[in-house]
Amino acid sequence: CGFGLAASLDLIVCLCTCTDAMDLLKTSLFNRGKKEDPYFVLDQMKARQSLLRDLSQTIKEVQLHHANQGADAVISDCRAVLRLCSKFEAALKHGLRTSIFSQSPSFWPVVLRVSRKQAIEYINGLQYAQTDSGRCRAWIRLAINECSLESYTNVIIEDSSLLSRFYEPHAFLCDGERSWALRELLKGLSQLAFDITVDTASLEFEAAPEALRPALRLRADPTFNTLPAATTITKGQLPTGERKCDAEETG
Repeated sequence: CGFGLAASLDLIVCLCTCTDAMDLLKTSLFNRGKKEDPYFVLDQMKARQSLLRDLSQTIKEVQLHHANQGADAVISDCRAVLRLCSKFEAALKHGLRTSIFSQSPSFWPVVLRVSRKQAIEYINGLQYAQTDSGRCRAWIRLAINECSLESYTNVIIEDSSLLSRFYEPHAFLCDGERSWALRELLKGLSQLAFDITVDTASLEFEAAPEALRPALRLRADPTFNTLPAATTITKGQLPTGERKCDAEETG
């Protein structure tokens, strides 16, 4: 009887393993089909450009908020900062690899590989950061306070093996043109001082749509031109932006 039970358990494990393997194969084939679909490629290109445009506008909002407060002002919690956190999170989440075990992945594994040990220990000790998504949002807030958002972004973008492991080739960070533009945009924050709340109950929730509406109406002002314009990428330039991830995959 014991032998029969053990054999049954082995059969169940075998069947589950085969099912997982089939699901993984289906996921792989589905993702491969999506990558070859020209409509999918075009949609992702539009999504990356939209992310860049939103980030550009949001960073300008933060700069204008600082200018209105005074040269020595320290930026605290405000709608412009909330938008900055949310839009930057969206850029880092775009194109993350999924699996049969997680269809809604976070970039916390990426954070663990690029951050200081002290920063990770601090985030793990926070009261309100209880999930990987919450810890990612806390990390963004901490990086803004430390003026290290640009340096972290540079480390991630320049690590092709890290990108190929955690991101699909269509990801925002794998787009050479737009990721370069992001780095240039983040330089606009390097001279500003921040003191925003890191451990907040909102860490475990995505910001409400109404809270992400532009905080200020931005007018075209030739004297306020500290940020580069978002470059429009032509169809012929598209493959160069995804080459970093593709090279690692084929290798």
